[in-house]
Amino acid sequence: METPKMITRERIPCWYELSYQPRNKTPQLLLRIHTEYAYRLPNQTIGRDAVVEQLMDSFGFKGWSGAIGQDLGFDHALKYRGVVDGFHEYCIPTPHWQKLTGNPCPDCNGTGEDKDMGGDCFSCCFGVLGREVEQDMQGLYAVSATLTEILQAMQYPESETSAPFPQLFTVTTIAMAGASFELGGSYGLDAAAFLCGRCTGKQVPIPEMEATMIEVWESMELSVSEFHRRSFNAYTQEYDGWLNVGCPGDGCGLHPLRFRGSRNGNGYDFGSHNVDTPMQQLALLAALAALHDSVRVPMRTPMHA
Repeated sequence: METPKMITRERIPCWYELSYQPRNKTPQLLLRIHTEYAYRLPNQTIGRDAVVEQLMDSFGFKGWSGAIGQDLGFDHALKYRGVVDGFHEYCIPTPHWQKLTGNPCPDCNGTGEDKDMGGDCFSCCFGVLGREVEQDMQGLYAVSATLTEILQAMQYPESETSAPFPQLFTVTTIAMAGASFELGGSYGLDAAAFLCGRCTGKQVPIPEMEATMIEVWESMELSVSEFHRRSFNAYTQEYDGWLNVGCPGDGCGLHPLRFRGSRNGNGYDFGSHNVDTPMQQLALLAALAALHDSVRVPMRTPMHA
């Protein structure tokens, strides 16, 4: 395409997707890259040398693999599953960042109670675990940094694919060690229409997005406390389909960028707020994957029909 089209105003054949498939009770996020898009990449590889080197230095990764058709990313973070229905399919892991030892939690001695402040013990996931927790974020960093590089590289396709259905949304992420893991993007026409269809003028929850975030969070943290469970929300607001998504954190979530959006049957842009960890980022990406599936699965119609 000579001039990039905008999915907020035009339907563009799909070139990548995010999806969610629980498998044997294990959350499984998927990145699907259209084979035609991959074939047109130079040497069928993805990745910008300068950015890759910067991220490797920041997080201490061992290497980068950008070859489509193999495990992809920093330290082979995304696992290749083969070609499915014309798309290269990758599993996006949601690795545990907390690992249990055989010892009781040193702060509550296994009781799950905060003896000094009262209530549940924060150190062992608000008393849910009762055991000592060791933390290791490197796996999450590798996934987040890999998605930052890949999603940015795929933001605009050089040419259209022959996919019979449109791109539903685009998303880009940030991975900055010790600083930020924000994300943002654009909802296409069909995603925005779906969200408008869920509106009644008040806040209307989207339970499939909320449930997916909880499942993915539990996979990464081993448990979800009632305190955190109440922080997961996804809802449409007003009649124009504005989507708000929240997860545990200080006002952490996704929100519409009203000043760049449209109420006239178009899509709109979205951004994030206070996404400080890769865990929060992956939870919000999981919510977007669930939204994708809610729109795509019943759709399955040619984009020009």
